[in-house]
Amino acid sequence: MDIQIKSSDAVKAKLQKAMRKSAFNFVEDAKIVLVERGHEVEEEKISIVFDSIDYDEVAELLLYEGQSEGVEDQTIVGFSNNRYAMIGFEEIVYIEAQGTQLKCFTEDGAYSIKKTLNHYTGCLSKYGILRINKSQMVNMRNVKEIVPWFNSRLVFIMENGTELEVSKLYSKSIRKLLSL
Repeated sequence: MDIQIKSSDAVKAKLQKAMRKSAFNFVEDAKIVLVERGHEVEEEKISIVFDSIDYDEVAELLLYEGQSEGVEDQTIVGFSNNRYAMIGFEEIVYIEAQGTQLKCFTEDGAYSIKKTLNHYTGCLSKYGILRINKSQMVNMRNVKEIVPWFNSRLVFIMENGTELEVSKLYSKSIRKLLSL
C-alpha cells in the first residue's frame, strides 16, 4: 500500500524506520497521507493527522491494520528507555515473563512487550520461537548448544552465552521436534 508522509524530516525518518518491515511503500503522491500537525492537509486524499510525539502510535496503528488485512508483519513492538522499537522475529533471542512484566531479549538489549506469553506462544511457534517452560520462550535459531540435563530436562546455551532450562513438560515435545 502506498503512503505519503508530510512531516519534518526527523519525524519522517522515525516513521519510516518504525515501519521498515511493513508492506507500506512511501511515495510522494499517495491517496493516504500521514500529516504531522502544522503541515498542510491535502483535499481529496485520506489524511491521518498526528502530533509529532505520537509518531510511534501512528506506526503501530498502521502495522496493526496491515496485519488485519492479511499482510504478515514479522515484528513485535518493544518498549525500552522511553522509546518504542520494532523487533523483527529473527532478532528475538528469548522472551521471559518476570512477574507481571513480559520482556523480549535481543542482542541489542531487553524490551518490555505487551500481551501475554500464551498469546506469543500461539503466534510465534510457526517462526521457530518455542515455549520451553512456564515463563520463557526461545528462538531456536539462536540456540548454540543443547545439553541433556537431570530428570529428562534440557539446557539451551544461546549464541550470546545465556543458559535457559527446558522444563520436563516441554522437553518431551522439543526432543521429538528435534529428533533427539
